Amino acid sequence: MALVSYEQLLQNLKNKEYSPLYFLFGEEEVFIENLVSKFLSEVLQPHEKDFNSEVHDGDNIDGDEILVKINAFPLMSNRRLIIIKNCDKVSNLEILSDYFKRPIDTSILVLTSKNVDLRKIHFAILKENATSVKCEYLKNQDLTIHIDRYVKERGKKITSRGIDLLVSYVGNSLLEIHNALDKVILLKDKVEAIEEKDISAIVGASREIKIFELTNYVGNGELNKTLTLLEQILRQGEVPIYIVVMLTRHFTILWKMSVAKSNNLSLQSIAKEYHIHPYYISQYESHLKKYSTNEIENIILHLTEADKKLKSSSLDKTLVVELLMKNIISKLPVEENEEFCNV
Repeated sequence: MALVSYEQLLQNLKNKEYSPLYFLFGEEEVFIENLVSKFLSEVLQPHEKDFNSEVHDGDNIDGDEILVKINAFPLMSNRRLIIIKNCDKVSNLEILSDYFKRPIDTSILVLTSKNVDLRKIHFAILKENATSVKCEYLKNQDLTIHIDRYVKERGKKITSRGIDLLVSYVGNSLLEIHNALDKVILLKDKVEAIEEKDISAIVGASREIKIFELTNYVGNGELNKTLTLLEQILRQGEVPIYIVVMLTRHFTILWKMSVAKSNNLSLQSIAKEYHIHPYYISQYESHLKKYSTNEIENIILHLTEADKKLKSSSLDKTLVVELLMKNIISKLPVEENEEFCNV
């Protein structure tokens, strides 16, 4: 058959143009679930569904059972609808390989998978013979348009900076984006336009965002804010070694940017290498103004020493990371760090 777009399949279903075999695969779960819902609402009339539609998860069915179901005759209908979610988990699915090549017209078989290995021969046969849709994460302008439309459909507006911050927080999974937006819209019911501050206040409560806020305070040299947020993060159960790992990543990127800048190279190339969202590039540029390359190298040494202490000593881990923050922000050379040595 053919590989078609998400939008094209929606249109085909609306026009009642059906194929006997469909394969919906890819990382974007929202698209897959939307298409499954469309199959269930469009293919059969309400009075036909009880006897002619079935939805199964791959964990709970095997290839032999699927063959029996798709070869059964429809009752009081022209067709049956069989949907198998997570088909990569179906045991002995390869038994359907011949069926994939010659599906019957009295059944519509829909198989979905988020994590499919297309190198396996039966999945390659399925993709070649089915009407297939690759459900990928949206990117760049397409993602921006989707978020803007999603918010407008709910009677709100969202600023471009709000969209950038949202994506930097939760990534480009529509499931995560929709969940985050639903929470913001619910809590900001009286607000017409969702702004950066709304996203930060509501979505930014997650573990990763707290760490990003912490690295920003450290990078800006704001000791009081750093220690206050550090205490909060540790009280919420964060592991000290994770904080050190994330700070090491931040200052390693900052060091590479510092070297690149001194060699008149593009900071964007470093950002691309580390998959840094454009929203955060200005943050790194701000931190570069506060630390020289030598100072950043010294900070990385502090982080290395703290990592060793957390992994190999019986020292109070909270005290280790508190002293680490003070030493970084004060730009204290490692060899003069007597306080650390005497912990």
